Amino acid sequence: MSPLRRPLEIAVVTALVVVALVLVVLALASSNDPPPVAADDDTAPRAHSTADSDRTPEATGTDAPSAPDGPGRSTLERARKVLLKTKPLDVLVLGDSSSNGPFEWPAQWARNLVADRTVLIRLWDDGSESFAPPLRPQSSGQTFTVWNLSTEGVAASYGTAHLDAVPADPELVLVNYGHFNTPDDIGPQLDALLAGVRERWAGVPVVLMLQNPTLDSRAGEQAQIVAYLRQTWSVENGVPTIDVESVFREQGDLAPLLADNTNPSDAGTALWTDEVTRQLTPGALPGG
Repeated sequence: MSPLRRPLEIAVVTALVVVALVLVVLALASSNDPPPVAADDDTAPRAHSTADSDRTPEATGTDAPSAPDGPGRSTLERARKVLLKTKPLDVLVLGDSSSNGPFEWPAQWARNLVADRTVLIRLWDDGSESFAPPLRPQSSGQTFTVWNLSTEGVAASYGTAHLDAVPADPELVLVNYGHFNTPDDIGPQLDALLAGVRERWAGVPVVLMLQNPTLDSRAGEQAQIVAYLRQTWSVENGVPTIDVESVFREQGDLAPLLADNTNPSDAGTALWTDEVTRQLTPGALPGG
């Protein structure tokens, strides 16, 4: 045997032994792996995704985008469902001179329900700080009482200060302020009002009116207020809106819709009433 051949044979044998050991180790490691799971195996554990199961459907129409519905959130659909109830109902309106009289939109809207309800309109008397006896049209059926705490020329802070005067537990609250607020104070005042409402009547649906545009000296501020309420305040607080402002602007000429460059005329009130009726009538809109 050649003296060079024996070392070569030893090297080959050593290499084969090393390869064999590596294969054994790999085989043992492979036997401890869990079996593969098919992509369509429904028994496989799935990661919880907030982008799927917890996603809140995007609001449509004038519903404010919000977290899942609860005591601190409201939608127009919840308001419509309240109005489907056949038992006696109480609705609270908090507002200013665009909603305070016997012929303004709250009374006109409520009278649209006169066919199957006894409609009671309780107007607020600022002098006595109490609700006047009801305006009672001829009707029948369960009572539908509108406690209208609207007062001429007041800001949203007025409503907050008089919530304790409401003698009933409303099942729907309609808020109608802005004409006599400023862009600086409307947010804090509505914050306080909403907190007061939710403290007294937890879970009650709250709906905010976006008031009509004006032609007075404060027209620019009024436009700023409505834009803020539409884009920021209503979204942050989960409060749906009824966009009366846009409905007025769609008519083009505002003058015939205003009685005094601020408050709605008879034509403006009719337009306002139609929009509230359309938005709050159960079944009238998708999702309602």
